[in-house]
Amino acid sequence: MKTKEKVIIIVCSLVIGIISYLLFFQGYYSLDTYRIESQGYTDYALKDAYIRDGRLFLALIIRTAGTY
Repeated sequence: MKTKEKVIIIVCSLVIGIISYLLFFQGYYSLDTYRIESQGYTDYALKDAYIRDGRLFLALIIRTAGTY
């Protein structure tokens, strides 16, 4: 392989890698993330998610370990 071809392959690999990492570090927000930010984690866990989903024991642990 010629030196010019190697340089082109390395530059293309770096560009693809940088674009991939920029998209990865941008973050992913689901519907639950927005609800946790607006309600707070403890209120979201006790009033919304865990009780309605049937995770009663986890809701009790959060309730006893929380500041409420």
